[in-house]
Amino acid sequence: MAMAPGSVEEISKKAGTAQLLGILSIVFAICCGCVGLILGIIGMTQANSTLSLIQTTGLGREFEGKASTAKTLSIVGIVIAVVNMVAGVVINVISMAAKQ
Repeated sequence: MAMAPGSVEEISKKAGTAQLLGILSIVFAICCGCVGLILGIIGMTQANSTLSLIQTTGLGREFEGKASTAKTLSIVGIVIAVVNMVAGVVINVISMAAKQ
């Protein structure tokens, strides 16, 4: 059964998905920066979409906190992923310079 666009069920599902992506972005950012970065970007896009849907329809206000948390988690995941990737590059450059 399809959900009506902008329904409370759709908002709930989108907020939950965004929150899951935010959590996964942090987990994967620690071990695999690229995957964490991608999940963080998708999670932040999903959270922004959910927040704008809540603002335009006025429905699902109870999920606004979940969507905001998802956005914060995604931003943290993106930051950790970028720091992890930059640190990896710096360590490799220093390692290559030390071998010469």
